[in-house]
Amino acid sequence: MARRGTRDGRGTIEADARPLAIVLGVNLIDLAALAILATTVALGAWAGLFPQLLGLAGAAVGFVLAVVAAGSLHAPLAQVDQPMRAFLAAAGLVGLTLVGEAAGSAIGSRIRAAMHASMLGGLDFGGGMVVGLGQGILAIWIMAGLVLAGAAPGLERAVGASLVVRSINRVLPPPEGVAQQLASLLGPTELPKLFAGVEPSPAPPLELPGSGTVRALAQSAAASTVQVVTLGCGREQLGTGFFVAEHVVVTNAHVVAGGSSISVALAGVTQRATLVAFDARQDVAVLRVAAMTAPALRLAGNPPERGAPAAALGHPRGGPLAVIPAVVTAEFTALGPDIYDHGRVSRAIVEVRADVRRGDSGGPLLTAPGLVGGIVFGASRTSPGVGYAIAANSVAAEVRESSTRTGAVPSGACTAE
Repeated sequence: MARRGTRDGRGTIEADARPLAIVLGVNLIDLAALAILATTVALGAWAGLFPQLLGLAGAAVGFVLAVVAAGSLHAPLAQVDQPMRAFLAAAGLVGLTLVGEAAGSAIGSRIRAAMHASMLGGLDFGGGMVVGLGQGILAIWIMAGLVLAGAAPGLERAVGASLVVRSINRVLPPPEGVAQQLASLLGPTELPKLFAGVEPSPAPPLELPGSGTVRALAQSAAASTVQVVTLGCGREQLGTGFFVAEHVVVTNAHVVAGGSSISVALAGVTQRATLVAFDARQDVAVLRVAAMTAPALRLAGNPPERGAPAAALGHPRGGPLAVIPAVVTAEFTALGPDIYDHGRVSRAIVEVRADVRRGDSGGPLLTAPGLVGGIVFGASRTSPGVGYAIAANSVAAEVRESSTRTGAVPSGACTAE
């Protein structure tokens, strides 16, 4: 009978039973990466040098053409709801890339045939292996970047510990940043990017409040919540806002960024608004609406605690005012980009379990009747049903100081939608 070790606490069982991969300091991600490299090297040798090189060149040309075409089709694509919008964008990108690769490979195959006829087959074989190795490294780099950018939260730790991935990342740029840019190219996201690097894992979920509680919170703020309509940057931007003083509305800066005309709508009435404060770092803007007012909501002096029942009000996808049941799951300080993704800023954030959608940005998160615990400004990109608000107490002083202004300020540059 084979020896199975002892139970004397000296670790005999564990030492004898450890997989070879662990002894060598590699994990399953490393083994998968090595398998990918072996496969791409073999395929590269089989395909040859020039079919691969010209195929890659053709794919690059197709990719560039797809990006150029996407720019001219941005407006019509914006009218298509997700996930169909992302599917169409991805299909066009992949389609043109594959067409370019096929054309390049066809030309490369002709060159390869001529090389073999002239006894240069060894160069084609060896060069193909090198190109295949490069393609394998690139594939691992991109896939690791997608995981580290938050596409597969359960694999982040294993990928980050991979010797192969870490070795590649010492040579190539940080993969998560490139992957996030690629993800945004494949399809415009519903809401802006909120965090620097990998999005934090959400807190454990809590039960949503009952309908009676949600109704009471919503009724206290419905008459004070407006839709914000911004014209500029070649498009119409829709968001939400709420009155905090007579003639004064608060919303997100990304809702009004680059706007040449800003209006607010309430109960079927639309009025022009003047932008009197614009903070691209904290993502807060203050509007003065001379011809309209409504009951003012109060900004909380302290962040809401975990478990606090809440309700968010917003205009999802530019539709009518909607009530979003919510519960506070966490409050924390996080480092994230400004609305232009140019700098880094620390924000006090309230995490909620809520179905936040495009158009809800700038809306109030009610934690008590008439009391705003946060300003809704985004949703998780990796965890459905998780939303985020800027803690109202963190911007209360800025809003209070801005509410007395009457002069217009610039709306900044356009944001990437």
